[in-house]
Amino acid sequence: MKTGRADTWSRLTSVLLCTALLGLGCGVAGRDSAPAGGKPAPPVSSAPLGLPDPASVLASLPPRASSTALLVHQGSDFEIGQRATVLGENAVLEPRWVDGASPLADAAYAVYRFNLQGYSGPQTLKLTWSRAPLDGLHLWLGLSRWDKARWDWRRAPASGSVDFGPDGWLPFRKSDTGDVLVAVVLLWIAPARLSRAEVGGSLQGDWCMTGHDAQRTGQSAFAGPQTNHLKWALDLGGGVRANPVMAADGTIYAGTYHIDEPSEFFAVNPDGTVKWSFETEDRIIGAAVAADGTVYAASGTPDPSAGGPKGKLYAVNPDGTPKWTLTTGLLRSPLIDPSGVVHVASQGIAVYRLYAVNPDGTVRWAPAWTKNLRTPALSAGGTSYVWCLDKNLYAVDSYGSQEWACAFAGSIGMPAVSLNGTVGAACSDGDLYAVAPDSTIKWTYYVGSQAYLAAVGPDGTVYVVGGADGLHAVGPDGTKKWTYVTGWIMQSQPAVGADGIVYVASNEWQPSGNADDCALLAVNPDGTLKWSYSYNSQYSLMYAPAIGDDGTLYVGSDDDHLYAFGP
Repeated sequence: MKTGRADTWSRLTSVLLCTALLGLGCGVAGRDSAPAGGKPAPPVSSAPLGLPDPASVLASLPPRASSTALLVHQGSDFEIGQRATVLGENAVLEPRWVDGASPLADAAYAVYRFNLQGYSGPQTLKLTWSRAPLDGLHLWLGLSRWDKARWDWRRAPASGSVDFGPDGWLPFRKSDTGDVLVAVVLLWIAPARLSRAEVGGSLQGDWCMTGHDAQRTGQSAFAGPQTNHLKWALDLGGGVRANPVMAADGTIYAGTYHIDEPSEFFAVNPDGTVKWSFETEDRIIGAAVAADGTVYAASGTPDPSAGGPKGKLYAVNPDGTPKWTLTTGLLRSPLIDPSGVVHVASQGIAVYRLYAVNPDGTVRWAPAWTKNLRTPALSAGGTSYVWCLDKNLYAVDSYGSQEWACAFAGSIGMPAVSLNGTVGAACSDGDLYAVAPDSTIKWTYYVGSQAYLAAVGPDGTVYVVGGADGLHAVGPDGTKKWTYVTGWIMQSQPAVGADGIVYVASNEWQPSGNADDCALLAVNPDGTLKWSYSYNSQYSLMYAPAIGDDGTLYVGSDDDHLYAFGP
C-alpha cells in the first residue's frame, strides 16, 4: 500500500517511509534473552532486526519522482509491513515484546530516505510524533554507512532534534548520489505515531510564538495534559504575562513584567531549572523562536514619564548570547513568517509602525500609522491582519501596504486566522466576527458584554472567551456549539490540544476585592469540564497557556511563577 502527502514544513526532497515487523530469525548474542530489568537491549547490528544493509534497502526502493535539488520536497510514500499501519499522515509503529521472548525480533522500524547532495544546512534530524514514545530509552537511529556496508546506531530522544556534531551528515551520505538512509527503530511494547522526520529540520518547537503560530490559532499539534498534575512552578521574580514559547529541544522561553524596575528574559529547561537569563530595560511583552533557533524577545514601557512609550526587539542565540538589538517603541508580541522575517507592531511617541525585520536585524519595511496598533496575525498567503486604535482591522500585504480596512464598533484583540483564511476577531462590543479575506463579514456571534480573544480548533471550531460570560465554542458557520460558564472572568487566549481539549485561564474577583481564586481549566470538546487547577493568590492572574511538544502545559502568572502541568 502506498500513499503520498505534501509536507510544507520540510524543505527536503522525497522521503520514503517503510514500516515493517523487525526480526526475521537472524541471531546475535543476547537476542534471545532480555537484559537486566526486563527491558530490551539496544540493537548492536541490523541482523536481529531483519534489516538489510543500506545498499540493499536503497536498491529495493522505487525511483524518485524527480532528481531536482534537495530543497524541493516531493512528499512521502508509505510501505506497510506487519505491526505497522497508516493513520492519516502518521505511521503507527506497534512493537511487541513479551517477557522472555525476543525483544529485537518484535520491534518496529521506519526507514527514511533523504537526498543531501550539496546540502549545507543544519546538521540535525528532527522527529515529530503525534503520539510520542514513552521515553527515549527505546528509540534508536540506524544511519547508513555506505563505506562500511552497515548501519551505525545511536540513541534518539523522544522529542526534539538530534545534532550530528562537526562531521554532520557527511559520514552517512552516499558520495555519488547524496542519499542518506535513516532507520528509526522503536523497541519495547508501547505503540507510537511518527508523523515526520526532517533533516535540517526547524529548531522551533511546535508552540514557537504567541498564539502557537503566525496565524495565532492557539491550536497545538500535540495533546495537552489529561490531569491537573503540577510538575513544577518556577519563581522568575516578576509577573509572567507573555505567552511562553518553546524551541525544538524543549527549552521554554518566558519573561517578566516589572512595573518600576528592569525585567528579565529567561530560557528554562524542561525540568524547571533556568538555563540562562538576561536583564531588559523594559517589560517583556512576547517572544518567538525562529527556525534557526534564534529567539526574538519584544519589550516595551508604556509610561511617558519613564521615557516611553519605548521598547526593544532582542535577537538572541539559543545559548543566550546576543545577536542584535533593534530600538523601537513599545512592542507587541512578534511573529515570524515562513521566510524568517519578524513582524511586530510598535507604539512610539506619536509614531506607530508595523515592522518587518530581516533575520540580520535590518528593517525591511516599517510604514508609519496614525493610530496605535495591536498584535498582528498572518495568513498562510502572507497577508498581515492588525487592529488599529481607529477601530479598523487592516489587511497589509507582504510589502507593508494596506489592502483594505474593515470597521468595527469597538476594539478587538489579537486576530486568529483559520486554514481557509477567515479572520476571527473578538470585539469589545460583545461579538465574535468572522471576516473573509476580501474584508466582508461572513457572520457574527454574540458572546456577551465583551469578547476578548479567540482560538481555532482542529475541526474549525472557534473558541472565544467572553470575560464573565465564559468560554464559547462556535462552529465554522457561526452557530453555537456550547458555552462553559463558571462565573469567573476569562480574558486570555485559549490553547487547543490536538485531541480537542481546550485550556483556558480565568480568575474570580472576590466581592471584597482582597483576593482572587485563579484557575486553569481544561474543557472537553463537548463542553464539559475535564479538570481544573485553582489557588488563592491575591490579585494574581493566570495568562494564556501554551502546550509543549511533550504535552506539558505552561502558563505564566502575576504571582511571579511559570507553571508546568503534565504527567
